[in-house]
Amino acid sequence: MLLNILLLFFVSIEPYLLSLISFGPSASNLAMLGFTSQVYGLDLTGLTGILGFFAYLLAKREEMIEPELIEGYRWLRNTQFVGAVLFGLSTLPFFWSWMINGTPLRFYVWYTILVCIWASRGVQHLLQQKPSRV
Repeated sequence: MLLNILLLFFVSIEPYLLSLISFGPSASNLAMLGFTSQVYGLDLTGLTGILGFFAYLLAKREEMIEPELIEGYRWLRNTQFVGAVLFGLSTLPFFWSWMINGTPLRFYVWYTILVCIWASRGVQHLLQQKPSRV
């Protein structure tokens, strides 16, 4: 129950933090923007970590879940936990101070993590498809 409430909290503040990063402090207030992006990174860490924990709980319930779904939940759990760790690491200060074309490295790390999570789900889906018999 507590994790559900915490997940709801993280989901509810995510759009606000994203709008602060996108449209909030001007470029002249980089300290505020840096702090907001760190909090947003921690928010994404919490979101993906809790989702990974929920997938872990589902994978543990082998007697209640169809056997062909268990491996998918394990894959999802591992992907979410790796994503949570990477989001957490992206909040370190040097990811803000290193720039690529004037954009902090932190943002590129986030984009890469999200693309990898989506690609992982696609690969998982392809691996679980069974060839149809004609």
